[in-house]
Amino acid sequence: MTGETSLKEEIKLLARFAFGLDDEERGRLVDRWFDLVPAEYSLSPGRADAIFRRITRKERRARFRRAAFAAAAGVALLLSVGALFFLPRGGESEGPVVLVAAGDILPGSKRAILTLSDGSRLPLDTTSRGQVAREGEIAVVHRDKALSYEGASADAAVRYHLLSTPRGGYYEMTLPDGTRAWLNAASSIRYPLAFAGDERRVEVAGEVYLEVAKSDRGQPFIVSADGRAEVEVLGTRFNVNSYGDEGEIAVTLLEGSVNFLVAASGVSVPLHPGEQARLDDGGSVRVAPVDTRETMAWKDGKFVFDRADIRSIMRQLVRWYDVEVEYRGEVSSLFGGTISRDVNISRVLRVLERTGKVSFEVEGNTVIVMSHEL
Repeated sequence: MTGETSLKEEIKLLARFAFGLDDEERGRLVDRWFDLVPAEYSLSPGRADAIFRRITRKERRARFRRAAFAAAAGVALLLSVGALFFLPRGGESEGPVVLVAAGDILPGSKRAILTLSDGSRLPLDTTSRGQVAREGEIAVVHRDKALSYEGASADAAVRYHLLSTPRGGYYEMTLPDGTRAWLNAASSIRYPLAFAGDERRVEVAGEVYLEVAKSDRGQPFIVSADGRAEVEVLGTRFNVNSYGDEGEIAVTLLEGSVNFLVAASGVSVPLHPGEQARLDDGGSVRVAPVDTRETMAWKDGKFVFDRADIRSIMRQLVRWYDVEVEYRGEVSSLFGGTISRDVNISRVLRVLERTGKVSFEVEGNTVIVMSHEL
């Protein structure tokens, strides 16, 4: 797709190929539509969705008249995925930049390791189907693209499983109480095969998003993050980021209410929807409103940066693309924008280079970051 292609033409291509795609693929196209249209035409997401559906219906009716052009349009669609805006400090956006990656480092994929109570390790990926393990009367099944548990056992509360994702992986699951969890790259969650007693407790590391099921017995759900903090809830949606290289533990609340507890001091801080609590290495807690769109971008299959420095950006790329990084010079510019996590790493790096503030070299599995600032 050339730079002269209008936004309307691009959206028509997206709509054209929404016909015949599965829900996940169509969802990515809708996300692309939302990325482009509201900013261009100042539309609300609801209005943008209505227009997308109308265009989709029109394109569906005309699809069979355009069969001869499908292959060419498919190539154009491939080249259109992942427009990204980057802002050097104090600068202005140059507009969408569409780039093509030449087979380089692929993005992450759906894969994880399930460690059973006896210590045995079971690899999981998109090929996992049906029952993948059994613990007594409890079946561990892979259904609807996620891991879940069926059945009950008298000693289930004293047996634990650990689900962990490597760098370059992500996964989702349903805990025995019905709570749903999504794991970002290089993350883990440890949990019992049944929740007994007065509470439901799990341990997480890395980044995990949870939608907590309400308990008929009133058991609070407690998330221990890196042993330094706890989050206590009854039924809610929230994200926990406890990556060691970030230097802070961040808990972001999307819905409901939670109490954020500092393990060392016993300080408890309530959170409301749209707020984030950050615990630094010194034990201090800060609570502030945040843009939850940026926090939840990873779960929605995107990178979203809002005045981010190059090192914080590269930390995300390291985890998602499973690469190493080296720095040659300091880059003080801040960057902002949105891009799909489904693209190869070269797509992201080339857009960053368009700012003129930084360039990259990829040597094997190492990305070298070079400053171009004066």
